[in-house]
Amino acid sequence: QALSDDARAFVSGFSKCEKAMQSLMVRDLYLYPRFHVTVGEDLKKASPEIVELYPSLTPNMEKIQAAIGEVLIACLAELKAKNKTALQDITSEDCLFRNPELRVRQALQPTWNRVTPHSKGLVQDLGTLS
Repeated sequence: QALSDDARAFVSGFSKCEKAMQSLMVRDLYLYPRFHVTVGEDLKKASPEIVELYPSLTPNMEKIQAAIGEVLIACLAELKAKNKTALQDITSEDCLFRNPELRVRQALQPTWNRVTPHSKGLVQDLGTLS
């Protein structure tokens, strides 16, 4: 059995649900909402114990984190310069806290066939950096 907090991720893109099923080595897929009776009962039987640990960053780690953030913002700025109309509503803050590659791909999806190879490479770089 498996649960997902982000069910929409399985329907965006190409055959993500099939890939997840292959990774989990599952042949049958049953979709139940979380309020389904059996799902609620199973969650009550074996409720997970969650322990959150937040180690402090070393100075070098903070420098690396800042550099990655700067590169993400630079990639987004370059993409926005080349694709002004499609990426108007995406801000640099969105790219630091959410999945930037998915947001940019969704924004460029209607015109993806007209996006330059350089811009497609920048979108891929956003995915690598995030």
